[in-house]
Amino acid sequence: MNNFLTKSVLICIIGLSITSSVFADQIVKLRRNPRFSYEHTLEYDNNIFLYSPEALEEFRNNIRSYRFPFRTTDDLIANYKIRFTLPLRIFKKRSDILINYSAKVYTVNTAKSYQTINPSLQIQLVPNFTFRLSYLLIPNYLIRYYKDPQSSRSQYIPCQFTEHLFTSTIWYKFARITISPRVRYEFDDYIKKFNFYDGTAWRYGIRISLPVTKNILLHPDWERKHNNAAGPVPDISYCEDKFSCDWQINFSGKITLESTVEYAIRRYITTNPPTIDPYHYQRKDAQYSFNINLSYRLKNNWQLFGKYLYALRKTTSPLLIDITEIKDYNNYKISFGVGYNMSINVAEKQEDTQ
Repeated sequence: MNNFLTKSVLICIIGLSITSSVFADQIVKLRRNPRFSYEHTLEYDNNIFLYSPEALEEFRNNIRSYRFPFRTTDDLIANYKIRFTLPLRIFKKRSDILINYSAKVYTVNTAKSYQTINPSLQIQLVPNFTFRLSYLLIPNYLIRYYKDPQSSRSQYIPCQFTEHLFTSTIWYKFARITISPRVRYEFDDYIKKFNFYDGTAWRYGIRISLPVTKNILLHPDWERKHNNAAGPVPDISYCEDKFSCDWQINFSGKITLESTVEYAIRRYITTNPPTIDPYHYQRKDAQYSFNINLSYRLKNNWQLFGKYLYALRKTTSPLLIDITEIKDYNNYKISFGVGYNMSINVAEKQEDTQ
């Protein structure tokens, strides 16, 4: 917690430093006061390593315990999020610099804790046409514990990787509809013992915002991902299509109800023969998820919210009939939290309030 607060203060200082120094040249002007927001939630996750029901049963009965070098498969998680927004005019174009930072702190399985940082630049090039560039960093994320590939013993070690994700997005609005195509490039860097999982991926998709009524918004979304893994064995290269639709209902300006339904189908495309890479040869993973969020806006810029998510995976393979006992999973998360946002008064005169 102290580490998170330190980083929050540092991000504010960095943001304010940008604010105070960037205006030396009249090319860049402050459009309105910067904003700062903070969220804190407590979340319960019933299956943090996404194990199959069969594996969870083995854990509970202490069967092949060497596979599970941890205390619990569920956990209570403290989530922290901060966001700094700097509204600008760059070359007279309406622009925003955004810095997002988040941290997930696990109570029991502390090795599972991780953080993300996500800076971005958004520019409105012409009316109804906005462009954003962003970068997401997730360092040292622990997936779960896998068998040590360089050991002949039944020793399970942490499998971790660092993700780099670059995204460019366009928003084009006509009438009441907004269309948002995007292109992403992802680079995943695993620790040395698992570097055969290293991969690069191109991701492209589109999101549409459809106002159904004054208080109801619908957002269908599609994304395709082509992941090229280092391999050669195992080879986790795949092609994935993800479809989702979320809707948002606003009640009297204070209560907002949101829900998302998502389906993804992942097809592994290894060229390795089935005798060498049976776990990935023509394998298919179908993933389903549903979440619902309810938020209530209080006075003085405070907000309360609760969230529920349920997800599952179904795996099929032409070679391994029992792969479902290894790869299928069910997972749910419940969280409650509070949020706060504020304006940082650094501008003597605001140009606009957009």
